[in-house]
Amino acid sequence: MTTWRRISDWKWDLQLVSLADVPPQLIAEQRWVVPADAMATAWPRLSALAAEVKLARVSPEVAKLLQARGITLHAFGYHRGSDGWFYVRTGSHPVRYSGENVDFLPDTLKDNDDDDAFDQFCDSVVDAILRAASDGVLSERTVLIANDAAPLGPGGPVVDEGERAEHERLGADGLPPPADPELVEHVWTRLHAPPAPRPPLSPGVAMAARLAGAAGVVALGVAFLLRERAPESAVVALTLGLFGVLCLFARAPRR
Repeated sequence: MTTWRRISDWKWDLQLVSLADVPPQLIAEQRWVVPADAMATAWPRLSALAAEVKLARVSPEVAKLLQARGITLHAFGYHRGSDGWFYVRTGSHPVRYSGENVDFLPDTLKDNDDDDAFDQFCDSVVDAILRAASDGVLSERTVLIANDAAPLGPGGPVVDEGERAEHERLGADGLPPPADPELVEHVWTRLHAPPAPRPPLSPGVAMAARLAGAAGVVALGVAFLLRERAPESAVVALTLGLFGVLCLFARAPRR
């Protein structure tokens, strides 16, 4: 059985829609072909996976129409060179995440030279990222099937014999297993955790920032007075003034 190409080996992105979010009347109105129906024609062996076709790829034209109807879209991309990824959800609850696999590296793999273990982690963490970022709508399995199935849209897929033979060798047995639930929970926690507040400045630094801020306000006033009589000096005073004001704002802790 030929194994499906894991997302950790990808270097592209795609836009998806959950078929459960697309009203049947819209599909009929636009005369779109759903992926499950197209699969039966293009590669019959994969028609056994028709029940698992939860997502569909969409073209920019179809995506624009779906967005106009208020239908949620999911965009996901992965680059094997950097192990970087992004996920964007549009609609009534938009979100945007991006990062790298190492952001979720467990302590057991830190400072570890086991390349095989790291590769296995990169394979499995993609599924965890998809599940956590999309709140369970996406998974590696459903994205892989959607990527290889026909897109949602007009007409059926155009498949040459080489592509047909490749897909005929694929089957459910070659799909990757789901990520460990603990890894999914770990990724979900990291994605949804609020950013840590910036530690406050020490008393000495805070006092220096206040003095610089006060001096900055004075410098801005001087720049205003010199703007016509000595423009070059006004520019210098303006620069110093802006720097001082920035120091004043910098002493406030970020929340």
